Amino acid sequence: MTDKRKDPRVIFRRQVVINGLMGATGLDLSKSGIYIHTGRNFINGSVVNVSLPLDSHTMHLKARVRHSKPGVGMGLMFLDLTGEQEQMLLDFIKKHKDDITPEKSDERQKVLIIDLNEASRRVYRSKLVLEGFTVFEAQDGPSSREIIEKEKIDAVVYMGGADEIELFSVIRQKPELNKIPILVVSAKSSPGAPEAAIKAGATEFMVKMFTSPAKLTERVKARLK
Repeated sequence: MTDKRKDPRVIFRRQVVINGLMGATGLDLSKSGIYIHTGRNFINGSVVNVSLPLDSHTMHLKARVRHSKPGVGMGLMFLDLTGEQEQMLLDFIKKHKDDITPEKSDERQKVLIIDLNEASRRVYRSKLVLEGFTVFEAQDGPSSREIIEKEKIDAVVYMGGADEIELFSVIRQKPELNKIPILVVSAKSSPGAPEAAIKAGATEFMVKMFTSPAKLTERVKARLK
């Protein structure tokens, strides 16, 4: 939906509530719809209730799911807007016109997170998506290889165990993949762990307990400059 909208849209980093229960994070907003990031993806075509926090009040709208892509976001098209509601959205967009963003989701850099723990992947994925990355997920090294090649991944965040470290050598041996940054975020903090990871082909090593989603995102950005 984001790529097909012709209406101007503004960055909308605010908390949205879906169906009165589920929280989501807004990504961008236009008069016709909103793009959000949430841990749950709804079926295309389904209708949801959206509580939209504007500057001075919260607007309650119905919307149809037009686009849902794991790791990127979910596009909602507003339904049955009244003239007053449409004008309120236009006024909000006009007020925040300096936040207009023209980027398309298919132009975002792609990051692959490899971690057996789904909850852990979701925590780091959310921050990366909010900062403009498209994020893919894999449970281990073997399942990630096809994603890396097919999706033309720009950076790899590896949180797997040492037994999967052979993935690094696979990446480094292929000329078309050799320059991909590999950031290891490990629960291990032993003195030899960083050296072992770098020797195996990692670009950077971080200890998981000291690496917040914000810090990881900052390091991914630095490596992709």
